[in-house]
Amino acid sequence: MGCKLVAVLSALGGLMFAVPTQANAAVDLEGTTITVKAKCTSGSTCKIKNVTLLVQNNGDEDTSNSRVAFYLSDDTVLTTETDTLLHESALGKVKVGKAKKRTLGGGVIKKAGAVSGKYIIGVADSTEVLAETNELNNNVASEPLP
Repeated sequence: MGCKLVAVLSALGGLMFAVPTQANAAVDLEGTTITVKAKCTSGSTCKIKNVTLLVQNNGDEDTSNSRVAFYLSDDTVLTTETDTLLHESALGKVKVGKAKKRTLGGGVIKKAGAVSGKYIIGVADSTEVLAETNELNNNVASEPLP
């Protein structure tokens, strides 16, 4: 985290005061992994137990509170107009270099109906309350659901 010194000069050319300020501090939440835990029996019947999203702060400043969302999708690209929002929850603050997990229970996915072959997409900062250095790394998709 860098600092720079700001000098304010008076109209007469003299130094009035100097204030240290934060320079280039920024947050960057990244949806790094999404893990699906399922119990499959013979006959290809699978029950999804849960889905876990890991969100990392790659920035050089702690984040303020934000939210994460889980979507059900036909592919790995989030399209909010057609993908189904399954659940949204608070992520809270994430310290620099640290990660937080949020888990979606299998019951929510079961209510969505037939999901085999579909994907779960996890979205960090889903309500876009944070000004991030990289907004393109917030989404992460699972492998196709069993």
